Amino acid sequence: MSMINIMVLVSGGGTNFQALLDAEKTGGLGPGRLAVAVSDRPGTYALERAKRWGIPVYVEEPDRRLPKDERRQELSDRIFRIARDHNIKLIVLAGFLSILSGRIIRFYSGRIINLHPSLLPKYGGEGMYGERVHRAVLDAGEKESGCTIHLVDAGTDTGPILLQRKVPVLRGDTPDALADRIHEQEHIAIVEAAALMAERLQRQFVKEQMERKRQEKAEARVKMKAMRQKEKQTKGGKMKRRALISVFKKDGILELASFLSNNGWDILSTGGTSKHLQENKISVTDVSSVTGFPECLDGRVKTLHPAIHAGLLARRDEKSHLDTLEKLGLSTIDLVCVNLYPFFEKVQAGLSLEETVEFIDIGGPTMLRSAAKNYRDVIVLTDPADYAESMDGLKAGNVSLEFRKRLAGKVFDLTSAYDAAIARYLLNEEYPQYWPLSLKKGQGLRYGENGHQSAALYLHTDRPGVMGSMEQLHGKEMGYNNIRDLDLAWKAACAFGLPSAGTGPVGEDAVKQLAPAGAASSGTAGSGAVSSGAASSGSGNKVCCVAVKHNTPCGIALGNTLLEAYEKTYACDPVSIFGGIVTSTVKVDAATAAKLGELFLEIVAAPDFTPEALEILKKKKNLRILKIGKAPLENHEYIAVDGGLLVQQSDNMLLEKWEVVTKAAPAAEDLRDMVFGMRAVTFVKSNAIMIVKDEAAAGIGGGQVNRIWPTVQSLERSAAAIKAAMEAGNGIWKDGAPARVLASDAFFPFADVVEAAAAAGIKAIIQPGGSVNDKLSIEACDKYGIAMVFTGTRHFKH
Repeated sequence: MSMINIMVLVSGGGTNFQALLDAEKTGGLGPGRLAVAVSDRPGTYALERAKRWGIPVYVEEPDRRLPKDERRQELSDRIFRIARDHNIKLIVLAGFLSILSGRIIRFYSGRIINLHPSLLPKYGGEGMYGERVHRAVLDAGEKESGCTIHLVDAGTDTGPILLQRKVPVLRGDTPDALADRIHEQEHIAIVEAAALMAERLQRQFVKEQMERKRQEKAEARVKMKAMRQKEKQTKGGKMKRRALISVFKKDGILELASFLSNNGWDILSTGGTSKHLQENKISVTDVSSVTGFPECLDGRVKTLHPAIHAGLLARRDEKSHLDTLEKLGLSTIDLVCVNLYPFFEKVQAGLSLEETVEFIDIGGPTMLRSAAKNYRDVIVLTDPADYAESMDGLKAGNVSLEFRKRLAGKVFDLTSAYDAAIARYLLNEEYPQYWPLSLKKGQGLRYGENGHQSAALYLHTDRPGVMGSMEQLHGKEMGYNNIRDLDLAWKAACAFGLPSAGTGPVGEDAVKQLAPAGAASSGTAGSGAVSSGAASSGSGNKVCCVAVKHNTPCGIALGNTLLEAYEKTYACDPVSIFGGIVTSTVKVDAATAAKLGELFLEIVAAPDFTPEALEILKKKKNLRILKIGKAPLENHEYIAVDGGLLVQQSDNMLLEKWEVVTKAAPAAEDLRDMVFGMRAVTFVKSNAIMIVKDEAAAGIGGGQVNRIWPTVQSLERSAAAIKAAMEAGNGIWKDGAPARVLASDAFFPFADVVEAAAAAGIKAIIQPGGSVNDKLSIEACDKYGIAMVFTGTRHFKH
């Protein structure tokens, strides 16, 4: 049995709306289903409640430039259009402060209910809301008050009363105290009334639907015969051209339908599209009069009929096809304009399985595919951007075959992505038989990795991601290399936790379980924001800063403040950071922005920026400033190979053991640096070596075919970086002593890495282990008194 779609209109915090949400969860609304929420004020918290529930939200502010009556009419018309598009059967005003008028009142007569905080008819009328009502009750010395649910009519608070709940007025009551007690009753009353109306409307609609189906069945044959006769009464005895239009998104559809109608086309349509066209004075023939079969199964079956698909698939150059149509009394369809139920949007909304499945379009893709297969004879439109060119071609009497073919290709482009999104959702398998990717072009890029290579950014349609949600506040357009570098930099920063997204450091549970006390991360915590400029309150709330150049980290560090973390990041490689990307896990403050402004950078990305920081950074005309609020959530990584796609899990395991394999155990002061190094080195190309001092990379080496080369380079760079910092006197490291910790992404094939580390003063090494020559490295560590830990988890990054 069909559900009753309910629209809720709100203006405030939405506690009554929450009562409706809670009731729906437990079945307390009966056949009622909360389908959309609308507010007349931006920032209304009630809309946040709706978003968390996966309910579409709209903000429709009154146009204050208009006179009062016109303003009400214009706002009411906007809300009416939303209600119509969402097939709303019942409207509930839950603390909505704007007054409705005009068409919405007439169309939804007897189906709009309002909540009023008094026992109407007393203390109602225009201007009587909120504290005004309660104060009037107290001033009049009333013994009781309460709330009323009533139907909305053309007056203000004058419609028939559905139910009331009484509340006694107590001695010494204030308007706030009385309001609080009435609110409790409002939460009960609004649910009771919504459920009552939903059940009443369902019975009414079922009865009307049964009667309508009886009438449609009786009239169907007569209508079909008349239509077929009409179609043949055209010049030259040719069939009149027909278009089938059925769209969820109405952009541009009135212009297209008006053009077709004015040029002698018959327009077939269904449901909301048919109603929309007729309301705008465009003549429409209902599909059921062509099929001779009424819509059924709550609209699931409308166009799935031979009378439609034979008209689409019949080849005009095949006499046998046309003879078959003639024999069966069917007619051709020459243009199809369809867009699909919004599955892409709904699959991201967190709805239940049952609700999400209802947004899988069946008839739409089927019509599109039929029309696209027969593109030589049928124009098929899925994108409003193609309407104008189609009309131009029809005006000129020549819609080119090449254009028709391109339109057909766009159909299969769309439906393949649509089906892929559905497959991903329903299968929910890590490695299905076929790999379904559903991507939509986000933007074209000026060029790819090099100037002669073209490029574009595609975004997932069925799940949110960092690249699709970031906001560019300033600077040039993003390029291919910028996006790749940003992806690595942001993942590296978020590996240490992103407070604004509530995520903690990668692999932290394993560290706490396996490593000694004191090894737990001092990366950013998963709860509570960290002040960018002030020292954190605990070691679990440190700020991470990352610098990336050519898809390789050239600095990464933790600090008690962003400025401290940035200065340590910069000190690692002051040369390579030039022209690179800097990211942080907290809001950028003015002090850090001033430092960033001292050199040329391509991108600065962070969860937010203070106004002062933005003012400083925007002085750099081309600097891209990006605000990113999401942590990376992708579970897989993809690499294109010639002829296919490599797919693997994202590297989200830090370690599977903490095995001290040497005679010496790591000193307590080195534990956090070891964990930091292992977490950070995973973002460096193999063979990756990182030298760590005070939870900061002091030297980084990688991307070479021999592990000893990046080892030597990172050790040399570390010594130079520490020396330069001490000479500059900036105090970013505790002292001028050599770094004590070396982290490696994979095992040591020979003892030469340990030999080089010992010569440079390294006291602790963390590496996966697993080489046939592990014994040689262990013996070398024991020789030099170095502690070494095996983690059991390799982190190659090619």
